Amino acid sequence: MTTYKELYFHLFNALTDAICELEEGRVVTAILRMKHAQQAAEELHLETDIIPEDGMDF
Repeated sequence: MTTYKELYFHLFNALTDAICELEEGRVVTAILRMKHAQQAAEELHLETDIIPEDGMDF
């Protein structure tokens, strides 16, 4: 199972890398990195049961 925290860290790390790419003038690489991270997170979200970090409260 996947948590929202894991998805957040995945996207955050990709954005951090993309910012570094932008600072170095590699705009296309940064855009591709962000698009890939978005697609990967979306696929993971659709394919798995995402649970809250603290579990389910019923």
